[in-house]
Amino acid sequence: MSSSSGNNWKLAGAAALGAVGLLATPAAAQSAQVKVMSLNVWLDCKDGVDGIAEVIRAGNPDVVGLQEIGSCAEPLSQKLGYQLVRQNEWKSMLTRLPVESVTPARHGMVVRLSDGRPLAVFNAHLYHSPYQPYQLLGIPYGDGVFIKTEAEAQEQSRLARGADVQSVLEDMATVDAPKVLTGDFNEPSHLDWTQRAAESGRHPIKVEWPASKAFEQAGLKDAYRVVYPDEMAHPGNTWTPRTAAALMREEWRHALTLEAGKVGSWVWDIPASEITCNDTFRRVLGLADGGVVRVEDVAAAVAPAERALASGTWLSMRGRVYQRDGAGRAMVMMGVCIDISDSKQNAEHTKLLLRELNHRVKNTLAMIQSVARQTLRQNPDPQQFLEAFSGRLRTISDAHLLLADRDWSGVQLHEVVAAELGRDFAVETPRLSAGGKDVALPPDHALGLGLILHELTTNAHRFGAWSGDEGRVDLAWEIEDSPIRGLRMHWVESGGPVVSEPKELGLGVKLVKRGLAKVLDSNVELVFGADGVSAEIWLPLPPA
Repeated sequence: MSSSSGNNWKLAGAAALGAVGLLATPAAAQSAQVKVMSLNVWLDCKDGVDGIAEVIRAGNPDVVGLQEIGSCAEPLSQKLGYQLVRQNEWKSMLTRLPVESVTPARHGMVVRLSDGRPLAVFNAHLYHSPYQPYQLLGIPYGDGVFIKTEAEAQEQSRLARGADVQSVLEDMATVDAPKVLTGDFNEPSHLDWTQRAAESGRHPIKVEWPASKAFEQAGLKDAYRVVYPDEMAHPGNTWTPRTAAALMREEWRHALTLEAGKVGSWVWDIPASEITCNDTFRRVLGLADGGVVRVEDVAAAVAPAERALASGTWLSMRGRVYQRDGAGRAMVMMGVCIDISDSKQNAEHTKLLLRELNHRVKNTLAMIQSVARQTLRQNPDPQQFLEAFSGRLRTISDAHLLLADRDWSGVQLHEVVAAELGRDFAVETPRLSAGGKDVALPPDHALGLGLILHELTTNAHRFGAWSGDEGRVDLAWEIEDSPIRGLRMHWVESGGPVVSEPKELGLGVKLVKRGLAKVLDSNVELVFGADGVSAEIWLPLPPA
């Protein structure tokens, strides 16, 4: 934008990466030509000083208004051989014209042209957030709330940039010379967001944007609109619906990715001691849903050493410096906070499983060794040994498979019974009646009870009720709640051959009586009655 004070000028404009408006005023036969460029170098010359210098050389301007320049202003000035006028940490001006003075608020400078006349050049970088076009379209950005009307957009604009606009205007009023304003307003022009543009669908609504309107009312003119007055034929691409739609899709994709990964994102404005963050960051740290988040709030949430023990939540936080000032001090940091509670719990669970597995393997090998030794002692014939030992080994293996499938957390009683009597054990037949309430058994309970049922079943087939054609087995159990919670199981054989208690206990009998030795307070009563073998088994159960 520019204004004139009765002098004859010809102002040529070059724009790169930023917003600039220049007005060519009526030229006389003898006129001075000035070339002005506005350039947002983006985040302290993120693309490199050499690349920025090439852009400026290509435009060959007399004056350059720079935004987001940061610490690279000095090396850029030296590389180009331009005089540097630093306005603040994030905006500066370069010129190859003599500088007469700098305005009181440092928004501008007065340069002397080749014919001796003064020109006041101002450079503005208005605040970027909240950004009203995104607020109108419902695109998350910074702390901006969603809005719908022109009045809301204007009010949000004044809150974000009104003070800066007023400061620039007051600084401009201190100079009596033609003026040129460069800069990045971070706001569209009211000459772009017209009723016609809104009706065509280019913009959501018509808005008379306060920043460009205020400068126009101060006597400045939008040079782009002087050259191209038709906003429909030559839209000002400060912002486009296509760009916004792409950004919105990217924002939502990014937000969904962070949410799915339980990742909290944050941006720390160090001078303001404020943190902008997503909902996940607030949730994992237990911060309030709304309002400003300050560094002190985050420190209070993560400082206690016993935090993880108290809440059960484990967090991993990483960040890096995003912006520095001219002295190299950190100005903005960005980072993430990841909820790693599930990973920690899974790691701990894996450790427990490995310890349990190590313990079980040792016990199982000792058990197999003992069973093999005693089986061999009572069955010296290789074929008999193989038959007896294989059955017992298969029972141990089946029990271990059931436990492994459930991460050694225990198995159901019905599964243990089904492993010996078959999946249809609950269907009564002339030879078998079995039933009772299902209940979860801890690992030692399941393994010991499985061995007992295997020995009882094997004995019934070889010597007991199922060794003939008429015998029957009745298996029943119930859950007792008092005086302590436990399982009581009854095995009763009938209709088989007459049995008597052996003079010397075999390994099978020993396994029945000692199968639950590892289960404290358990008990097995084995009776060799005239009608057949019976057993009463009692084992305590964990509280329901």
